[in-house]
Parts: sequence; structure tokens; C-alpha cells
Amino acid sequence: MSIPAVLSLSGAIIVVLLLVIRPHWGLLALILYYPFIELIPRWGPGLNAETALFTVAILAVLVRGYRCFPPPYVFAPIVGYLSVMALSFAVLTTRYQAGAGGLHDPAPSYWAIAKLLKSELWPLLVFFVAYALSGGSRERRSIVTALALGVTIVSVAGLIDLLVGDRPYGVAMERATGLAQNPNRLGILAAAFSPIALHRAFEWENRRRERLACGIIYLVVALALVFSQSRKAWLAAVIGHFVWLAYRNRALVLPAAVALVMTLTIGYAALPSIIRDRIEATFTPGRTIYQAGIARRLDPSSGSRIVFYTVGVEMFMDSPLVGHGFHSFRLRGPTYSAKYGYLEGEDPHSLPLKVLVESGLIGFIFLLWMVAVVFYVGLRAARTKSLDRELGVCFVACCAALGVANLLGTATSVHLISVFFWIFFGCVARALSEAPFRVLDGQAEPATRTVSVA
Repeated sequence: MSIPAVLSLSGAIIVVLLLVIRPHWGLLALILYYPFIELIPRWGPGLNAETALFTVAILAVLVRGYRCFPPPYVFAPIVGYLSVMALSFAVLTTRYQAGAGGLHDPAPSYWAIAKLLKSELWPLLVFFVAYALSGGSRERRSIVTALALGVTIVSVAGLIDLLVGDRPYGVAMERATGLAQNPNRLGILAAAFSPIALHRAFEWENRRRERLACGIIYLVVALALVFSQSRKAWLAAVIGHFVWLAYRNRALVLPAAVALVMTLTIGYAALPSIIRDRIEATFTPGRTIYQAGIARRLDPSSGSRIVFYTVGVEMFMDSPLVGHGFHSFRLRGPTYSAKYGYLEGEDPHSLPLKVLVESGLIGFIFLLWMVAVVFYVGLRAARTKSLDRELGVCFVACCAALGVANLLGTATSVHLISVFFWIFFGCVARALSEAPFRVLDGQAEPATRTVSVA
């Protein structure tokens, strides 16, 4: 076993002990440790460090009798999501003839696909853990601080990898990757969670040293975002920051929009070459040309996405109500995409499209329900006068960024992003359930009762 694996395993043991002895500290340790979790070798089919840690975490809060379950309006769409995923797997068994191979074989078995389903659902457990262990404003603030530090760890690792790593995407690309294992994952994580540090850097009630530290953290994460060279992450960051600015100082939104337009037009030549080259590469066809509309005029990466979207629409039209089943885009997509010059099974690079293909209109309705509840929770928290307003503002900005990233990819299918999101959502949902309150435009002051869970 390598030295990084030994150190990571030792870290996992420490997290387990903290979860058992002091669950709140254990959750903080889990957040800070999670970026390293892929360094630990798997122990067997469906068994890894994540399985052990999440199991211990959920058992710790259940045994101690913590309040784990949110109000029905939050819990109902979660149950609906789980039901749709189960239905999607059942549909697959009627549309796909399984083989005996593993997930990466041409004909994976149902067991291999079932393990993938478990893997996609597993991060949902941390929502209940975070909800249980965020029973006070101080606890919630510490958890969100840990999230910001966790993203910083991933960002620093990505920048180090950029300087001394093997650069698996090519020296010319110079894309930061590191622990995220993919530059797009790093970029999206930085885009979604960077508003936390930015918001705290401008909280004047914080001590100067804390604001300075948050400013440095924000700059490091922003630098990793730029060097990830993820175009959808850049777009997600712009939208997320505009949402944050709308809450922080609405009067600055229009000047900021004008400044952005001026930068992308008149000031475009002054942008760093790493940004200009990446933007211009989008419209530079490569050696691989895909025969799907405007895909012929785009670079291979963007052109392949046009193929995925075209194939996804065709697959949805063939089974609009219940879709083709879980993981069907990757399994059955090549039979549709071959005529466009793409022969491999791939991710659809769009969460709504993935849901439409795999679960049809039924799944898409449940997706909209879940998205509506998530934004409702964030917007309610962002409009309070309580100490949890910070959580709401940063969470809405995070959701806006992830919304863009999921339109152009399947960001929440990535565990590193999904786990951090569900923890954040758990904190904000618990903040709303702590006590009744009125929003800023209401007639009464919010309740200030704080319940601390040791």
C-alpha cells in the first residue's frame, strides 16, 4: 500500500472515531477529509471508505437520537427521487439485455449497474447527517466554514498538480486537476462554493484577520477556477456571483453586468491568454468532425456535446413517459450516435436530458419538484434577519451555479460535488425548521431562538 493510501486510511479511522465520540466534530472532519477519499483502495465490490464513513455517520446520529428527518415538504421530494431511481432501474431490466461483465465492459451485468445505482444514491445519506448535526447557528456556521476549507483543499491540490503534476490533459492545456481527478469537477466545485468565502470577506462584523483569511481563500479558489479551464464552470461562476451580488448589494448588479459586457467585447484582448485561448478553441474544429448540425463548426469537445444532446432528444422521443431506464444513455446511446460519428457510450452532459432519457417525463417532474424545494428553502433562508441569512444567500448562489453546471453537465452525479451540496442543503433546511420566522418584507421580526446540539 502506498504512503498516500496509508495516510488516507489513517485519516478515515480518525474520522470514524470522531463520528462515534463527537458526531459534530466528526462531520467537520469528514468534510475536510473527503477530498482525499479516493486515495484509499477499494476493499471489494461496492465497498470503500465512503461506504464505511457514511454508514458510521448515519448510525451515530440515529443511535444518539438526533433529529434526522426534515419537514414533509423537504422529505417528500427526496422520497420521490429515490422512488424514481428505483423505477428507472426496473425499466432498464425491460429494455436492456444484461451481460456478465463489469460496469466498464461492453455488456455489464445488472449487479454492476445496481452497484452504480447505489453509488449515485449514497451521497444522499449525508443530507440527513448534516440536518441532524446542524441544530444551532454556531454549528451551522462551523459546517459551512468546513465546506469552504474543503473546497480550498481541492483547489490547492489542483494548483499544485498544475505546477508539478503529470498533466494528463496535455501540457498545452495546463488544466488544474489534482484531487478532483477532472478539471471540470474542480472548476464546478470552485464556482459553486466560492461565494462562501467571498461573503465572509465582506462581513464587517467579522474580525479583520478572519475577513483577510476569507479573502485569501477566495483568491486561491478563484485561481483554481480559472486554471481548471472549464467553460461551464466559468459560466456557472458568473451566474452564481451575480445572484450573490443581488443579495449583497442589488445596486451593483447593473454596473457589474455592464463591466462584464465591456470586458468580453472592448476589453477582450486584455484578458489573460489562458481564458482567450479556451474561449476561442470552442469555435475551432479539430481533427474529429461530428455530423450533427453546428457540431461540424465546433471543437471536438463542444461538437460531441451537440451529438449527445441530439441523441438524447431522439431517445426521449422513443420513450417519453418512463424513459429507457437507469444508465441507459451510456448503454444504449451508441446505437443512436453511430450515425453522427460517435461510437462510444458517454455521459449525456446535461442533467435534465439524462433524467428525460432515463426516467422520462415522470422523472423530469420529480426533478422539477426537487429543484423547486431546494430553491424555496434557500430563498426563504436568504430573506430572513436571523444569523442564518448568510447560509441562505450563499446557498442560493451555490444552487444557481450548480443549476448552470447541471444544464451543461451532470455535476451532481460527481460525489465530491454531490456530498458537499447535500451537506449544505441539510444545514439550510435545518435552519428553516429551527423556529418560525418572518421574511424581510413581513410584518414581524424573525424568531431568534437557537437550539444547539452537542
